[in-house]
Amino acid sequence: LKKYGAELNQIAPYSVLIDSAIARKDLVAAKSYFDNASKFKVDEQELAKLGQAIRYIEAVMAAEVNDFSEARSIVADLLSEDPENIRLLSFLVDIEIRAGQLNEAAKIVGQIENINPGHVVVAIFKGDLAVENNDLQSSKVHYTNAWQQSPVDAIAEKLYKVIGALGDKSGQARHLEAWLALNPNSAAATLYQAINYQQTMQKDKAIPAYEKVLEVAPNNVLALNNLGWIYFEKKDQKALPMLKKAVELAPENAAVLDSYGWVLANSGQKEEGLKFLEKAHKLAPDQEEIKAHLDEVRSK
Repeated sequence: LKKYGAELNQIAPYSVLIDSAIARKDLVAAKSYFDNASKFKVDEQELAKLGQAIRYIEAVMAAEVNDFSEARSIVADLLSEDPENIRLLSFLVDIEIRAGQLNEAAKIVGQIENINPGHVVVAIFKGDLAVENNDLQSSKVHYTNAWQQSPVDAIAEKLYKVIGALGDKSGQARHLEAWLALNPNSAAATLYQAINYQQTMQKDKAIPAYEKVLEVAPNNVLALNNLGWIYFEKKDQKALPMLKKAVELAPENAAVLDSYGWVLANSGQKEEGLKFLEKAHKLAPDQEEIKAHLDEVRSK
């Protein structure tokens, strides 16, 4: 692609390379490709868009490590060039909420609402802010509004959790039923369905539900852990490899470490299981079930 771009003096091959580097969050490569593309006689507007995309990923990466000041600075700089960009404004709202600056976040939501009053992100962010302010009833209203506008998984999950936090189990069940009716292949909805089956001792229904989740999302740690535990209870040999994969994906998750350690210990590998149980207890010293598992294995 670099050779093709150089021979034809075109930015398109470099655009592909930059997009690929951005997708990998490889900023060094993205900037290198951008510098090369800048040498061509190209559309300045197109080049500027590529530069903005790189800066946006810089902001995302800063936010991921909780460097909200840097992320905020980059987004503000980008907004100076495109002040009504709803994607950028939405990202800034998310930054302010995560930074605990709820008043600032609310002001930016107001800006978005002025630009596009009916945009679904307005309802979503109003719901998020209500959750942060512990106003669950208001958050339910806003999320319901968002769900009616755009019935996608991310919104459905927010609404599901808020209904649950309000203690409305029947309402939560109705919402899950509607969610699955609209999107029967939703990994998130199917996971919640599987958890409900497991909690109500319907393990024969929980197994295919968890398996369906893993077909769509093979690295879903919760599904791997819960299904691995059910397999263990049913003396299925698939339990250990499934729990091992969960631990590899989430090596600092106390619940996952506990499951794997307990199953190892009960599969004739007590010493190895003890290591994982000790780490789980260290990570979650107040979890009684983990402590009980650890004490029992130690006693043996």
